Amino acid sequence: MHLFDDGLVRELDSLLIPERILVLVERESYLGLTDGSQNAELGQLMSEIQERQGEIINLYRVLGNSPAMLRAWVEMAWPLRYKSTISRRIRELAILRVGYVTNAEYEWNHHKAMALANNITEQEIENVRSELDVIASSFSPIEAHSIFIADEITRTGTLSDQSRMLLKEFWLDSEIVELVLIVSFYNCVARVVEALKIPMESGWA
Repeated sequence: MHLFDDGLVRELDSLLIPERILVLVERESYLGLTDGSQNAELGQLMSEIQERQGEIINLYRVLGNSPAMLRAWVEMAWPLRYKSTISRRIRELAILRVGYVTNAEYEWNHHKAMALANNITEQEIENVRSELDVIASSFSPIEAHSIFIADEITRTGTLSDQSRMLLKEFWLDSEIVELVLIVSFYNCVARVVEALKIPMESGWA
């Protein structure tokens, strides 16, 4: 099944950075890592995050320098993770493509772990970093399409008319909104973690 015509595949592939390899680079936090002790508002929010997710990652600790913005962040992020009707497998494949294209190692490493926890294999994760024709032959049509959508939005900031038409073939209107929001939000994540130099938590290989 050809999800995109050859011309569009070549156009998107031409935007790939040859032999891009995500390498985990140790870095110190650009801003302070908060822990909830700074003020009552932040302490309450950190408690909510701990209860909801079981840990407070460095992304949240850095965003905690502005408690109101951290609150706005999780109120956007949590529905995308916990209330989406799109399968977790498809979401993680799309997010991994965003992390790869943006070269956001923090995002890539966190979501690689989440992908493995949701029965995505090491080989499938590696295939996410492949050219589009390899992706088309390595995943089911709907999985490949979600990766292609993630790739196109990340590289161009929009979708072609052809891509929009294909969305209607695979997804309900509500799911289209979810998929575009997920891809767009994790583009935001990639920019934030790189701009603020969010360091990986200790213990990550």
